[in-house]
Amino acid sequence: MIWAQRLAGVFYRLPGIGYQIGIKWPTATQRMGQILCGDVRYSDVAMRALKRLSTNWIPGIKKS
Repeated sequence: MIWAQRLAGVFYRLPGIGYQIGIKWPTATQRMGQILCGDVRYSDVAMRALKRLSTNWIPGIKKS
């Protein structure tokens, strides 16, 4: 549950970003549903998000 706490912390600290993700990426609500049903783990979602953020915001890292 540590990953759940980390994800929640990000959304509570940056509610504007959390709102934009929910609006711009409709699959985000589907992913949360999968987490709640136990189909996907929090750590899987967190790792994917970190990978996406690092490739989008860090210069020199190519998208795969």
